[in-house]
Amino acid sequence: MPLTSNGKIDKKNLPSIDTSQLSVQEYVAPRTEVEEQLVVVWQELLGVDKIGVFDNFFELGGHSLLATRLVAMIRKELSVEIAIRDIFAYPTISGLGLHLSEVSERTVLPTIISQDKPERIPLSFSQERLWFIDKLEGSIAYHIPAVLRLEGQLDIVILEASLRSIISRHEVLRTVLYAEDGVGYQKVIASDDWVLTREIIGDKTIIDDKIAAFIALPFDLSSDYMFRACVY
Repeated sequence: MPLTSNGKIDKKNLPSIDTSQLSVQEYVAPRTEVEEQLVVVWQELLGVDKIGVFDNFFELGGHSLLATRLVAMIRKELSVEIAIRDIFAYPTISGLGLHLSEVSERTVLPTIISQDKPERIPLSFSQERLWFIDKLEGSIAYHIPAVLRLEGQLDIVILEASLRSIISRHEVLRTVLYAEDGVGYQKVIASDDWVLTREIIGDKTIIDDKIAAFIALPFDLSSDYMFRACVY
């Protein structure tokens, strides 16, 4: 392997690989519709142009992470649910195609149906953790601040409307957490009351302190939007 002066592999000087030579199997074209679909999926996933039905997924550069993506792509393109272990058990298109044909006869993916929100929506595990930590020691450590310097003419009305549209689009940013009898639940509130804070500062030397104080201001998880902004 070519090495750099630091003793690491010099990737720039590695020889180019002809992906068509990766397989040790004689090329056999897909014979069924399922095999044709799998060839397209494998080509997109592995970046290999010509794949035969007896080529091995892992010999062509596949690994466990790509196997996970392959399962997701099969679910999307073929509407069949399989396990990651099936990719290891049937690493060729021929074997996997036969397996899919058997599985598809008894696998029916449920249709996702939109449902009305109940009055009290249970907390997710992440929300439960955040709610507990907030009650215990506050949730300032979870703040994700961003400070931007804007130059030129600023239409603050359009800026506020744009940010409010983000609040409206993403329910998680307008979800508040309540509790009753020690059990937490969530509720999605409207975006109408979100406002862009404005503050005029005469002394520019205190701007950094003002921003730091705004960033460190705790959120009230039971009433505040989970996104706020201020223009100085």
